[in-house]
Amino acid sequence: MDTLSFALGQTVYLKLRSDAAGMVTGILFRPSGHSYLVTWASDMSERYHYECELTLEKAFTVSQA
Repeated sequence: MDTLSFALGQTVYLKLRSDAAGMVTGILFRPSGHSYLVTWASDMSERYHYECELTLEKAFTVSQA
């Protein structure tokens, strides 16, 4: 069995849009691997994501005046 990078209830961020926080609410196991069900705080939608799309680190951007 593969080692999981995220646990149920853990806060994660989408790598391409790190301002969007979500919570891992499910894990889908398949013969080819696994994916994570994430509930996103912005619109309370649930979507499945692969591990490579998620991160634990929130990236901060600095705005220039």
